[in-house]
Amino acid sequence: MFMEVESKGNIINDILNRLKTHGVIATRQYLTEQVTKWKRAKVKIAVAGQSTAGKSAFINAVRGVVYTDEGYAEEGFGNTTLDIRTYVHPKNKQIIYCDLPGYGTSTITRDIFFGKVNITEYDMFLIIFTSVPTTDDEWLVRKLQENKIPVCFVRTKLDQDIENGKQMGKNANTVLVDIKDRIAKETESMPALKDEQIFIISNRKPYIGDMSQLVNFMQERVTKVKYEAILFSIPAFTEEIIENKYKDLLRRMPFTIFLHALKVHPFSPDETTIIDEIRMYFRVFELDTDYATDVPGLKHYFDELYVHKLTYDLVTKMPSFVVQMIPIYSTIQTYKVCKKYLTNLLDELKIDANTMYMHITKNV
Repeated sequence: MFMEVESKGNIINDILNRLKTHGVIATRQYLTEQVTKWKRAKVKIAVAGQSTAGKSAFINAVRGVVYTDEGYAEEGFGNTTLDIRTYVHPKNKQIIYCDLPGYGTSTITRDIFFGKVNITEYDMFLIIFTSVPTTDDEWLVRKLQENKIPVCFVRTKLDQDIENGKQMGKNANTVLVDIKDRIAKETESMPALKDEQIFIISNRKPYIGDMSQLVNFMQERVTKVKYEAILFSIPAFTEEIIENKYKDLLRRMPFTIFLHALKVHPFSPDETTIIDEIRMYFRVFELDTDYATDVPGLKHYFDELYVHKLTYDLVTKMPSFVVQMIPIYSTIQTYKVCKKYLTNLLDELKIDANTMYMHITKNV
């Protein structure tokens, strides 16, 4: 039985080896660290660019914040950002987006910008623009390159470009090609931008354009745990992002299940770990939002009573006996039952997330 489970993957193999060599208490501490470390990973992202480039709109979009929400970044015109404005993510206070002063104006010169901004304190820079990068953008990129700080360009307002293109008889693909050609032409004389990536998106309709590619860029430029924090907190803008969320939740599942299995007492079950995990699945897929209640055809609708019902259903499927003389047997049996149940639930919630995504793209 032990070898049967042990052979199923490196993660499981590692956990079972830890049980054998370090014991239950040390293994619990290790599992707790693995399950919760993404919540403690601080990510600080600088959102730079000239005034009216759409920085505030981007910060709202990437956090899933609307006008009526607390922490909404005011979207204005002209020099609306004269100092650094900090916005925490409502689902994860460790993720911070900083709206930097809009440089390249008489009010915020390059020298004043660097007097206000310490570029080395950020994990990465996202430079927002609406037409083409400017010489001021190139100047900032050179400084970031000198300090080996990850940077990319984010070209916004794609939805407006597509609508304007329709009036000229152009489809979305043609509009995208035109945008990329213009950017390439205008940046030929900016060698510093040659190797930097540009993602074309819409803040109003994030499901069109390169939002998935932008998230992938973040994955490549930060540590694994920081990327996990970003992924679990970013809205489910695209089907690819939903799939990435699903894969990462599936990957962490053995840690959660073994942590639960090692906490279970024969006479006093502790389901807190599983309850928190199920809540997390709903939250990561945004199925705990008010909007989700208006989406027809979902299999699961979130509320606390329902989460407890799901947990109770899992408990009823647990083995009705525990072999106290062979505790590893109990752990493995618990793992098998939990893995099957949670995987099935996660599969169904991914379907619900895609259903909600399709509903949004058709109605927004």
